[in-house]
Amino acid sequence: MASFKTIIEKLELFTEQHLQLNDFDWGNPDNITTKDHTFPMLFAAPVPGNINGSLVTLRFDLYILDLEAQDFSNLLTIMNETLFIGNDIITEFFEEQDGELFNFSAENVSVTPFEAKFGDHCAGWIFNVEITLTANSCYDEIPKITGTP
Repeated sequence: MASFKTIIEKLELFTEQHLQLNDFDWGNPDNITTKDHTFPMLFAAPVPGNINGSLVTLRFDLYILDLEAQDFSNLLTIMNETLFIGNDIITEFFEEQDGELFNFSAENVSVTPFEAKFGDHCAGWIFNVEITLTANSCYDEIPKITGTP
């Protein structure tokens, strides 16, 4: 059964198995701190999605980021490596999708470079991805009281 939780768990498992990633987290990117994480890392930020009939479209900004050296001498390497890692994520999700549970749209994934200060300077790429679930795959059964009280 595919759900929001399933997608987050798949991203976390991907991070654990990827040789270049050291940490995973999700939520509001304002909560990223360099003191609480080991880099490079993957951070999944849910962004507005939609429900259209039986289809639930989840969207995420996937931050693939690493720490910049104080003199920024590693910026080119960070940008190169985090772009490769992002492509690995796209490939992994596209190849593992199950059309009955979820569909990952590998077309038109926007990719945005960034530099930010999350305690220390970080850089990398934000991949905006879209995953569509069928509503009946999100919930096996509607929770409700049956019978007479």
